[in-house]
Amino acid sequence: MNHPKLITALALVACAPTVQQPIAELTKEERLEIQDRKQSQEAADKVAEIRAAVTEEAKRLGPDHWAGSYYYGDGMGVNVSLSIAPEAGFAFEWHGCMGLYDRNYGAIEQVDGLLHLSLTFHNSRKGFQGIDESFRPILWGERQHLVAQEQMIEFCNAVNQGSSGHNTLVKRSESMKEVFGVPNVPSELLPYLLKNPVRAEIIGVGETTLCPSVCEWFFHETEVTLNVGADQGVLVGMEFNLTDPDKLESAMVQQVFKDSCIAVVSRIDDDEKPAVGWKLWTGSPFSWLQD
Repeated sequence: MNHPKLITALALVACAPTVQQPIAELTKEERLEIQDRKQSQEAADKVAEIRAAVTEEAKRLGPDHWAGSYYYGDGMGVNVSLSIAPEAGFAFEWHGCMGLYDRNYGAIEQVDGLLHLSLTFHNSRKGFQGIDESFRPILWGERQHLVAQEQMIEFCNAVNQGSSGHNTLVKRSESMKEVFGVPNVPSELLPYLLKNPVRAEIIGVGETTLCPSVCEWFFHETEVTLNVGADQGVLVGMEFNLTDPDKLESAMVQQVFKDSCIAVVSRIDDDEKPAVGWKLWTGSPFSWLQD
């Protein structure tokens, strides 16, 4: 039987608040020309060529290397594939219900553990298009991930919430392997990986603003004060999920003080504004699964 909070969760993933990199303005004609080139047979052949080269290079480098084919998606509107290796470069495609949404390829450069993508086509990261331009290989247990540099804290939040890591690009050959222990994130991010969940309570409620999403919905974002702070291990960017009342809402920490912090609660509707006394934790948003 479907749980209403699970259905809402899927909607949240599909219609997350709009976030994109600043890009140069293009005319409609320029956008259409780039899209035609991405959809061309020449581009499709180049992607196939790079994928084949990545497969061969990954075999030479062995299973312990990050080179290989990665996937992220829901099997419906989001199906992102990335083949990548040091010499072969990378090939990226995004497929969905309507076919091919986006495509890009090019060379890569590895600097200080980061893989920087040199893209052939303009990279518009809006809606169901685009790809991050810097990734960090992360080994978690027996599974290899590629995590966008700007999403490293988000990845740590997912680990704290008991996620298996499938919200990131995962090497296809290792998608069924186990995750365990602590992911090998950079040392400066280790404090974000909590040994035990932090529990909090709303002690103050501020103003609400509207934030657009990639769909036609608007997210209602309300500033709240929580009764936990640096002394409890809270850091800017940590995510808290609501446990009481039973709603699928999260609070992202914006400012941290000694024993309190300021966070923003995001929700789809405006039926019930966050209130003093609501309880949250850094664990799973699906706390009802543990009842």
